[in-house]
Amino acid sequence: MSSARVQSIDALKDFRVMLCKFSETAKSVLGDVESELGKVLNWLETEQPAYWQGQIRHRTESVAKAKQAVLIKKLTRNVDGGQGSAIEEEKALKVALARLEEANLKLGFVQRYCRELQKEILLYKGQVQRFSTMIGTEIPRALNRLDWLAATLDAYLAVAPAAGGTEIDLTGSVVVPPDEVSGGMARPEPAPGPEPIVPPGPAAEGAPEGGEPEPRSGGQVPET
Repeated sequence: MSSARVQSIDALKDFRVMLCKFSETAKSVLGDVESELGKVLNWLETEQPAYWQGQIRHRTESVAKAKQAVLIKKLTRNVDGGQGSAIEEEKALKVALARLEEANLKLGFVQRYCRELQKEILLYKGQVQRFSTMIGTEIPRALNRLDWLAATLDAYLAVAPAAGGTEIDLTGSVVVPPDEVSGGMARPEPAPGPEPIVPPGPAAEGAPEGGEPEPRSGGQVPET
């Protein structure tokens, strides 16, 4: 049976607090990232195309006006009857054409990067899906488990404070040390039984009768 020796229940409670903070921070970060991605995507999908399409219309009109100005200038005669110079109008037309081309390029870039961003957002969501699921389901389950373990250990220590740590099963059940029983008292040793009575047998061979001491060396018995 797998078990763990818990030296401090407060460590479990402190770990629970840290786990809660981590969960809240992770949820906040994931929410902020998703919000920012949504804002950028909306900016590329709606605001930027509308802006550059408006710019294309406006600059197209500017090009048309510049062309008309060039044509009018060329048709205008000078005082001496010569053709009028349209150098300035032609410069303005080139600028208008360049700005129109820029607007078309920007609209193309917006449409291109919008498609790429959509693809990257899908890849990102796929990569963080497992982590997001863990934050939403696994961490709450772990918090409930820690609450249950702390409550179980508190209840056990309220009955029998364990010296040198409390051993618990990793599945959550408390393993009482072998020298403890209910109430925290050591099991009493059984009382020793009466010593057996040995019946008297025949005296040992060579032992004197009446309990007299054996003669000392030399065969002399001390006088009494």
